[in-house]
Amino acid sequence: MADMIYNPRKIEPKWQRFWKQKKIYNAKDKGRRKYILAEFPYPSGEGLHMGHLRPYVAGDVYSRYWRMRGQEVMYPMGWDAFGLPAENFAIKKGVHPSITTKQNIKNAKRQVQSWGIGFDWSREINTTDPEYYKWTQWIFLQFYKAGLAYEATGLINWCPVDKTGLANEEVIDGHCERCGALVEKKELRQWYLKITAYAEKLLEGLKNLPDWPEQVKLQQANWIGKSEGSEIEFPLNVAASNALIIHGVSGNSRENWFPWLKSSLEKNNWNVVVPDLPGVGRQTVDEWNDALMRVASDLDENSVIVGHSMGAPAALNLVQTLDKKIGKLVMVAPVNPNQHWQQLKKDHPKLDWDAVKSFAEIKFDWKKISSLAGEIVIYYSDNDKYIPAETVNFYKQNLPSAVFKFLPGKGHFTKSSGNTEFPEILENFENGIKVFTTRADTIFGGTYLVLAPEHNMVESLRSTIENWQEVKKYVEQAKHKTDIQRAALDKEKTGVELKGVKAINPATKEKIPVWVADFVLAGYGTGAVFADAHDERDFVFAKKYNIPLKPTLKPVDGKDEDKIKNLEICFSGEGILFDSGKFSGMTTREAKTAITNWLAGQGLGSKK
Repeated sequence: MADMIYNPRKIEPKWQRFWKQKKIYNAKDKGRRKYILAEFPYPSGEGLHMGHLRPYVAGDVYSRYWRMRGQEVMYPMGWDAFGLPAENFAIKKGVHPSITTKQNIKNAKRQVQSWGIGFDWSREINTTDPEYYKWTQWIFLQFYKAGLAYEATGLINWCPVDKTGLANEEVIDGHCERCGALVEKKELRQWYLKITAYAEKLLEGLKNLPDWPEQVKLQQANWIGKSEGSEIEFPLNVAASNALIIHGVSGNSRENWFPWLKSSLEKNNWNVVVPDLPGVGRQTVDEWNDALMRVASDLDENSVIVGHSMGAPAALNLVQTLDKKIGKLVMVAPVNPNQHWQQLKKDHPKLDWDAVKSFAEIKFDWKKISSLAGEIVIYYSDNDKYIPAETVNFYKQNLPSAVFKFLPGKGHFTKSSGNTEFPEILENFENGIKVFTTRADTIFGGTYLVLAPEHNMVESLRSTIENWQEVKKYVEQAKHKTDIQRAALDKEKTGVELKGVKAINPATKEKIPVWVADFVLAGYGTGAVFADAHDERDFVFAKKYNIPLKPTLKPVDGKDEDKIKNLEICFSGEGILFDSGKFSGMTTREAKTAITNWLAGQGLGSKK
């Protein structure tokens, strides 16, 4: 009887050796097979735990089921070994990460193999292996060349102790799962892939998975998160801001994209100055600066300076000469004057040699410029033959806080690039709030706007917001909440009005209040919503804070129409419009398209 007692220390190693010798878990290289895929673990700590065991056992059970039915199965294993967690562990131990990572992988592999999981170890992958990551680098370059990879800033959950980003699931009650530190939202510049470009293809692909449970397919569809709607701009009833646009070598400010940018901004309540100066290289930098100073006296913390090509170093020099804060400095294809002065003379022989050389002799106080410009954004093109890589590195080294944006196919941003309009640059001039909505039909009932705490307009309007300290405190509190916590349906909705700021409903032309509330997420749409009487969340929020509501939709069957109009209940379905001007009487579906097209004609809306 003693021999029949299950002794895992004897039995498990015996059969694991047998399985390894016979290679029974190794998938064959040809023929049809089922793929059982589990997330690779991070070998960034002392070892694995039950949280790793659970999904691997589930995959093991499923793979064994299909093998027992005669199906060829591939169940691979590997190590997601790159990243801050591995670096932090190495720092904690005082050992180089290349050493600790190898040690951790060795230990983790020992653990997994002792569990008897049916992994195909012949397919083992290590992401720190050059033979592996050369392909991740290769595929990234293909994304970049196709315009599907771009650099931008984004918010992440940040642990200030571990100094690493965390997934929502790693934040427990606002604290880091690992060290217990209070987590905050932090904006980081990083690379993104335009997965949204494939949303429709991914959704269509779900239809070809008949064996998948409907619940899982629904979860996948929700994760893909495709939304069809409209992007509508709500102008702000605030004082006009100032913009100064500085051209480069050309002495004609009417060339290139400046007229387009000037007219686009003026439509959005900007005061725009494009000085028609002789051009860099026809006057010395001191003469140029004197001329710019005469038109720059009105610049303040809400102003934006744009400099193109050689106009960019002229803009830098202007900022440090002004010696006062401005809202933003935008440099488009900026040259390095120290490198380019002889090249300019070669390309433009009619330029004055001493005038060109004077730009090369500018002494930049980079720390001063960084402190005076609230934000610095630099645009380059991937096919600009005029700008060498050394110039890009020059600005990256001297302006480390700047945001760099690489726009494919823009050349040197001139007429020769085949375009005189660069709408990407308009992102830097927001005197209105763009809202993404799937319910354009209810805009005539929009009585207030709500911004996510991280929305850039909150900080931009700082000087206008009368209760800034209250708003600032609320924004800081929101940084310690995860998106899951903030979006929870049963969570009590909270917010703060931005007193002194009003938006204008583009449909009714009425001034409406602007609020900040953490139930609006920066990562969805534009991070701003217009609120009305036909959304349950908006309805409850308005009732709590005594914000006026205006119903503009009634059900087709007329049920509860009086209660809806009297704001006793919230009707959020599709219906018939009323009190909506010329769109009254339309159905919801008709109105969505008609209203979007109507606003687009005014430059205030577009279909998304």
